[in-house]
Parts: sequence; C-alpha cells; structure tokens
Amino acid sequence: MDELRCKGLDGRNPLHFLAALGALLLSDRISPGMRLSWEQRGAAWNPILSPVSDPQKLFGHLAAWLNRLGEVGSSDPFLQKRLKELQQRLKARQESLKSKKKEQGRKRGKGSASNASEPSAEEEEIRRIQEEIASLEGRRASELGYGIAHWGDLIAVNAETVRHYGKRALRDWLIAALTEKGSGTIEPFTEDPRLRICLVPALASDVIRKRGKDSGSLVEPTPLSFSNGASNQYLLKDFRNCTHHVNPERVEATLLGFNSRFVEGITGLNWDPSDYRPYAMSWSDPDGTPKNTDVAANALAYIGLSFYPVLPANRRVHLFGIRSSGRAFAWPLWESPLDPTLVQLVISSSRLELEEVSPEELSHRGISEVRQSSIINPSGKRNYFSPSRPIFTRMP
Repeated sequence: MDELRCKGLDGRNPLHFLAALGALLLSDRISPGMRLSWEQRGAAWNPILSPVSDPQKLFGHLAAWLNRLGEVGSSDPFLQKRLKELQQRLKARQESLKSKKKEQGRKRGKGSASNASEPSAEEEEIRRIQEEIASLEGRRASELGYGIAHWGDLIAVNAETVRHYGKRALRDWLIAALTEKGSGTIEPFTEDPRLRICLVPALASDVIRKRGKDSGSLVEPTPLSFSNGASNQYLLKDFRNCTHHVNPERVEATLLGFNSRFVEGITGLNWDPSDYRPYAMSWSDPDGTPKNTDVAANALAYIGLSFYPVLPANRRVHLFGIRSSGRAFAWPLWESPLDPTLVQLVISSSRLELEEVSPEELSHRGISEVRQSSIINPSGKRNYFSPSRPIFTRMP
C-alpha cells in the first residue's frame, strides 16, 4: 500500500492535527477509501495518508477543492453598508441603555421608584434593529451561497440563518445520497453537500445562543472559533481568504514541510501556538510585523473542524476534547490506519479525561498518545493555543 508521510505536519501542534483531519476528509471525498495514521519520528508525530499512489495528483486535487470551497457569490454592497450601519447603531444603543440602567440602579438605591415593568422606547428600538440585522444577514448569506463557510464573515449570526443553512445542507445531502451512487470522477464544487453535512454542525447550534443581554439571538460559536471579530479577524472570512492563496505547490509545501508554504500578510485562524507572539519575545512590536501564514494548513484545518460537531449541553455548546471548563483542548493520536468514520468514532467515543478513563483503557482503544493545549487569552481580545504537552503516552 502506497503511503504519504506528511512530514510537514506535526500532531503535537493543534493546527497541524486539525489540518491532518481535513486532509483525510477531503482526500477521502476525492478518492474514497483514504485512511489516516500517525507515526512518531523523534519527538514529532507525522500523519500518514494511505493509499496514495500519486502524491502530485493528490496535491493538485486538494488545491482545486480548497479553491472551489472558498468561492463566494456576489453580495450587494449597499446591503453590506446597511448592515455595518445597523451594527454600529445597535452597539451605540446598547451602550447607552446600559449606562441608563446603571444610573437608574443608583437612583433606586437612593429610594427612587422602579419603572421597569415594560420595555422602554430604547429597548424597543434595539429589538427592531436586531430584527432588521437578522433579516439582512439572511439575505447576505443567500447571496454568498450555501458553501461550508458562507453564512457571513463570522459564526455568530442569527439563529434563523444557522437553521436555514442546516436544513438546506440536510436536504442537499439526501438528494446527493440518492443521485451520486455509481458516479464517476468526483469534481470539486463550492456547495458540496457531503462536506456541508459534516461541517455545518461543527460551527454552531441554532438552539444555543450567546450569553449576555446584548447578544440577542446570535448563536454561540464552536469553542474552537478563535476569530470572532476581535482585531478584524473573522473565522469564516479568513478561511475563504486562505483558500484564495492555495495552489498545488503550497499544498505540497505544507504536507512535506517546505518553507514556501508561508504567505506574508494573510490572517490565519489562530490555531498555531506560534501565532501568539508576545512583545517580550520579539525584537520589535509584533503587531507591526507581517504575519507568515501557512494558508493550506489553515484551510485544511477548517475542514478538520467537521470531526468536532457541537452538542447542546447545559445552555452551552459542548465539544469532544474540550476540557477544564473550556480552557483546554485535548486530542488523540493513533498508529493504526483509520478511515474518516473510524476517526470520528475514536474522537467521539474516547473520553480523554484521565480522571474517568484509565491509561489501560486508552491503550486498549488504540490511542498512542493524548496531547493537550491550553486555550489562553492574554490580551482579552482573542484566544490562542499554548504549545501542547502530553497527558497520556502509551508505554511500549
């Protein structure tokens, strides 16, 4: 059996782990029957894709699919402008209302009577603005298309938009399941139903809303979304932008570890621990230093999110592998070649909390190592992964 050892990816890095999952899923979509295993070389864990008889052909197919998956339709610029105006007005009204309520609270503390039984005119205006934003978001999403990252720039959109996309993905997947049997070469296209049915549930749940009085009916993003608007970083938009810079040579460079994998000035998804560059570790201000982003790894890692669907639990979204009250991400590494279905089973059924599962049980399930990265937010703006550490290693 021909194998492709992806020595440019290291399972100790959460970005690279997710990128390997994305490469598996997309390769299996291109050529059904693909499997993924991990091989330790020195300290690094390299993913192994098999069977791969022609690596160059695979690099070209992966690049073509990523290019197509990132394509979007034309969005009305006036709609975009109106949305931005409404969002700015909403923020101003919410801040004004919050200040007024604080002032009312101080007055009530001095004996003033409360008059909060009915919504104020300002609260009614906020509700109207939120309804108009939700309507415009739905229109913009339809204009962008029904791809895997096409309902806007970030995940936290109105719940109705997420519900609409979920229903559309399910419908198209059922149609594809009935019509694609026995088909020949699978060509890449933007609104691939099989990838959408895997990935849309990994972004958010329409029944779990963001916490906070100002959130309205916005959905809570997956805990792995580190780009939710802070410093102009948007997970969905940044994925689409990364795909525009992918080509076969960069896919090859990413998987095989060549320096040409990096593109300067492109925003990634913040999943590489090296993305966190504190000033104390740099000769100059890191905010003014252009970033070098592995665009293919980031694009593939976004596809890899599909192995981590969100599950509504206790008014929050739960994710397999998220530990310590949402402040750490743990993932398994295995040495036996597994297809996407078995990989999903390993991730979803192998509880990684060592307090609940013994090392013997993890070894019995075929897991060679479990890595963990803390989720840190040093600036209070956006999350980063810390360098990982092993929390379980199977003894030889």
